[in-house]
Amino acid sequence: MNQIPWQQIIDRYYPAGSPLRDIYLRHCTSVTDEALRIAREKDLPLNPEDIRAAAMLHDIGIFLTSAVDIGCDGDEPYIMHGVLGAELLRKEGVSLGSPFESSSSQPVGHNPLEDKQPFHRSCISDILHIRYLHCDS
Repeated sequence: MNQIPWQQIIDRYYPAGSPLRDIYLRHCTSVTDEALRIAREKDLPLNPEDIRAAAMLHDIGIFLTSAVDIGCDGDEPYIMHGVLGAELLRKEGVSLGSPFESSSSQPVGHNPLEDKQPFHRSCISDILHIRYLHCDS
């Protein structure tokens, strides 16, 4: 599988030395640590590098929102950061999918976490974000 160049994507949108980059990296590193811990404890059949990429990019669209308390001066409401981030990642060539998208012989709507069957890595971010993670340090 091709690895997502998450560090390059972050570097492109969160310039080195900016306060927003520091906030973003601190939060996403915390989410990454928690995601990796959960995957280990639940024995999830996920590649740790896929988990790392998903966790490090899960809030990539924040800078496009108006959230002055964390240094974001975009035009969109904060609640839109997930949609904006998904659009940005698609433009970057990152494949995104539904958390219940079928990528094997499993029917659409099958929850792969129930039986630990392999599933498409593009679903990881949505699954971790929706089910476990959006935590702040």
